[in-house]
Amino acid sequence: MTGRIRRPATTPAGALPVPSRVRPAVHPLLRLQRQIGNQSVQRLLDPDELDRARGTGAALDDAVRAPMEAAFGADFGAVRVHTGGAADRLSRALGAHAFTTGRDIFFRAGGYEPDTTAGRRLLAHELTHVVQQSAAVAAGELSVSDPDDEFEREADQVADRIVSRADDQ
Repeated sequence: MTGRIRRPATTPAGALPVPSRVRPAVHPLLRLQRQIGNQSVQRLLDPDELDRARGTGAALDDAVRAPMEAAFGADFGAVRVHTGGAADRLSRALGAHAFTTGRDIFFRAGGYEPDTTAGRRLLAHELTHVVQQSAAVAAGELSVSDPDDEFEREADQVADRIVSRADDQ
C-alpha cells in the first residue's frame, strides 16, 4: 500500500495530468471514518520531524528529472526526495512505501530506485501527487488519502502510462 499525505485538490487548470472534475460528495459515515482514521494516523507521525524534513531532501537527479518532466509537462526542479532515516520512519508510521506532501516525497528505506521499472512507477505515482497538490487550494489540515479515491487511482494510471512509455523506448 502506498500512502501519502495530501491536501484536498480542486479542478486544476491547464493540461496537467490531474483530475478533471471535482470530487463527489462523500457519505457522512465515510467522512467520519476517514476523519477518525486520519486523526489516528496523524498521532503516529511526529509533526516536528515532518516539518524539519520538509524542503531538505535531495533534488531529483537530472537523468531522472528530465524524462519525468517531459512525460508530465511539469517542472520538478523544486521537488525534494527524502530517503534517510527520518523518511523511513515517517513512511513506516503511515504503512506506506512512499508518501508526498507538497513538493516533498518521502521513501521507505530502499524504496527510491529510479533505475528500476518498479522504482520509476513509484516515483511517477508520487510525482502525480506533487502535480495534484500544486493545483490544490491550500488547506490547513493534512490528510491521508484512501487507496481507492480518485486521486490514488489517477496516480496509478499516470504512473503505469509513464513507465510503459519509458519501457517501450
